[in-house]
Amino acid sequence: MAGRCSIKSGGVGSFSRQAVPKQSQSSWFAATAGSDPWRMSHNNASVNSTAMTLPHLVLYGKPGCHLCAGLREKLMAIAPGLFTLEERDITTDAQWWQKYQYEIPVLALLIGEQEQLLPRLSPRLSAPQCRRYLVDWLAQN
Repeated sequence: MAGRCSIKSGGVGSFSRQAVPKQSQSSWFAATAGSDPWRMSHNNASVNSTAMTLPHLVLYGKPGCHLCAGLREKLMAIAPGLFTLEERDITTDAQWWQKYQYEIPVLALLIGEQEQLLPRLSPRLSAPQCRRYLVDWLAQN
């Protein structure tokens, strides 16, 4: 395997699970991924110094959002070696809900404690097209 994707909940360097209601997790993710990504195993072998220096992207979405699930699948396919990915369910946080309820899916680059929003990716883009776009965007930012 060329690389691994690190899915983080709770912030950079943290592999703890966020307090997300079980029903929200399964309805949003299980339908498209076939498994619950919040429960993906993270062992120390998947975290190395290279993974810690990769850009960290945050995907904001909510249960039942087919656009969120579609973007998530593409990001999971292209993430290894390119970036780490954290998924946030906006229904679990009032501030996220206020900010993103009409905009999801929202993708942001996390730089320290600051987030820089990425331009919206078209749902029609293929995974390779998303990869090319993200490589170019990350190189410029």
